Amino acid sequence: MTLSSVLEQWRSQRNVVFIVGDFNVDGLKTSRERVLLNELLAGFHMERIDLAPTRVTQKTFSSIDMCCVSAEYIGDVNVQVLHTGISDHTGHLCSLNFEIKKKVPILSTRRHINSINLENLRMHLDLQSWDRVLTCIDVDDAYNNFLAIVTSALDTTCPAKNTRQKPRKSITLAYDHEANQMKQEFIQAENAFKLYGRQEDKKRSSDFKKAYDLKLKSLRKQASANFIAESNNKAKAIWTVINRERREKTQEHSNVNHLLLDCVESSSPQEMANSFNKFFTSVAEDTLNRVDKGDPRTIPSGDLNIAFPLTEFEPTSKRELSKIIRNMKNKTSAGLDEFSSVMLRGCEKELLEPLLHVVNLSLRLGVCPKKMKSSKVIPLHKQGSKHDLENYRPISLVIPFQKL
Repeated sequence: MTLSSVLEQWRSQRNVVFIVGDFNVDGLKTSRERVLLNELLAGFHMERIDLAPTRVTQKTFSSIDMCCVSAEYIGDVNVQVLHTGISDHTGHLCSLNFEIKKKVPILSTRRHINSINLENLRMHLDLQSWDRVLTCIDVDDAYNNFLAIVTSALDTTCPAKNTRQKPRKSITLAYDHEANQMKQEFIQAENAFKLYGRQEDKKRSSDFKKAYDLKLKSLRKQASANFIAESNNKAKAIWTVINRERREKTQEHSNVNHLLLDCVESSSPQEMANSFNKFFTSVAEDTLNRVDKGDPRTIPSGDLNIAFPLTEFEPTSKRELSKIIRNMKNKTSAGLDEFSSVMLRGCEKELLEPLLHVVNLSLRLGVCPKKMKSSKVIPLHKQGSKHDLENYRPISLVIPFQKL
């Protein structure tokens, strides 16, 4: 992707564009590359801010860092030289005097489950009469009555509430006096070499830089260890650290606020949801059509020879059903029924009898309840642009009762 294509994309979205980075085009010397870059920026009504030298030696100085902004905002950007001590280059601290719009908090409606609510739910279900379920001979009616009782108990003990999205806890490096002292020693040695050009000063600067880098590496390692130790979910914390280290620089971090649908930009949540639903439900059919047409990218499955086909299912027992429930993972995620596996495991004793009737009725009739055939689907980004439907794959949150 070129600079011009990026600028063209952002211009089409009518955003204020501010570019900061190392473009390896010296802004202090007249050259063909500098002229071409300035002409390219002028074509998008942008200007490059004149910066001080970022690398100064005894004989040379250069400024290959670049700060560019839309021409009408050139007076709203302040740039200061910053000695970071990370390398032999100085840095620039850019401040933008833009009016920041107050962010509207993202609200989500969900049920809050804790030990108290779970105990209240267990007591409420224990008082229920399951005759509406146990006397049904139709599997859909039995499961619908069962779900109605469970949902009523949830509404009473765990009502849905609006919740603000909390910021994720990030890995932070605490201030370290020793690291700061090592940074100052490196900067002093680097300045001495720039001033006098002595080889001993260059060697001291290199030694201080290596020691400082090792110190920063150890601090990052310790911060990651503390982040994992303080987390309630150790596995999730470990993967957070791993993904943070291996994340590509080109990865998009912004939230998806629009999709490209038939080359037209759409930001309507309803249209985006319908497009995802249509895309995910048609992928399988499109793949089968490619098989019929002899698409070389697909491999036909062929005929399956089953020696012993299933003709009937044996009814299950309370012991077997209880074992399956206890082997479920403790997950708080829920499907369309808003009932998670944590709730099912916590209310196993109270729900075992009506669930046994529904399961055995389904096995005997060979019919799965219709409401069990629906699931909540979450689009998960794989790679590429986040605004393209084909770069997503579906994650289905099935109802825990369906796993029985």
